[in-house]
Amino acid sequence: AAFFLERIGRTEKRVTPLVTIEPWQGPPGRTEWMGWNAVLGRFGRAVLVRYQHEMNGNWGYPWQGDPLEHTAEWADFAAAMPGNVETVWSPNIRHPGDRPLARWLPIEGRIDRLGLDGYARRGENPGELFGPSLAELREMLPRKPLMICETAFPRGPKQRPFARALVEWAEVQNLAAVCW
Repeated sequence: AAFFLERIGRTEKRVTPLVTIEPWQGPPGRTEWMGWNAVLGRFGRAVLVRYQHEMNGNWGYPWQGDPLEHTAEWADFAAAMPGNVETVWSPNIRHPGDRPLARWLPIEGRIDRLGLDGYARRGENPGELFGPSLAELREMLPRKPLMICETAFPRGPKQRPFARALVEWAEVQNLAAVCW
């Protein structure tokens, strides 16, 4: 689980956990979903859960590759989550030549928040890195809170300036949260 400050603003100190479920052995069955339901339900307060993150990528996760499988499995995941869970649909940022994110968007099953994963590997600024994909998500589901679920910048003297720029950019974009 990762933790981040909700509403990025410097005055609020509430911390909300973000849990990622990675189905390495194939999609969970009903029994496994009920186990997740019980564990997350006992947590006693809000928890954000993302399932099959970066589904639109091609770097070897077993859940990547088939938008129809992803959308069907998302519906099972969302239906099994208890009331204190907010579901986070979290694709990776698009790269030139990628299929539109809309191909991966689950039609069934609730989506409470939208997230993006993206790493600044070539020295991009936050707007260059996230801007186009963020605009695409806003067009698809304009009323959903948006957040950055995973990001980083290579270690070195430019890492700290990128982190500062990310927080400032996220505030201007009215993002709900950022998780480094």
